[in-house]
Amino acid sequence: MDIKPRLFSDSIELMDAYIERMRIDEDFDAIPTMLNRFNEKIFESGEISKDQLRQLAVYTVDKIYRFAAELEVKDAIASMYFKKVVARLMDSLRSKGIEVFYILDNEIREDRFELSVMLYELGGVTVVTPYDDDKILGFEQVEG
Repeated sequence: MDIKPRLFSDSIELMDAYIERMRIDEDFDAIPTMLNRFNEKIFESGEISKDQLRQLAVYTVDKIYRFAAELEVKDAIASMYFKKVVARLMDSLRSKGIEVFYILDNEIREDRFELSVMLYELGGVTVVTPYDDDKILGFEQVEG
């Protein structure tokens, strides 16, 4: 696989392949650095419309959910990808005024729900849930 990104959605669309390549190479930095540089150029270029940025935001939060539902290996490299690539992408979207929310299906298995919450948090997304946890905003905090 040619790992060079071509589209502004590649760091999300191809995250499985990028994470697997990081595992093979045993390298936490090369791919995230390459993707972050590519994404920075895209965001600085002004060539992406507000609608395209909104679509990317929605696609990103949906992909995180699908990634958590299908993840076979939860390791430091997957976590690092979310911290280094997804979180930066979400910060870039926020800096462009893009806000998004995502409601999880209540049929998701508990272990996959917990994994989803962890990946969203690593990706720089605020999580709202009725569960009582110091790291998660409760319903009353959000409503107020």
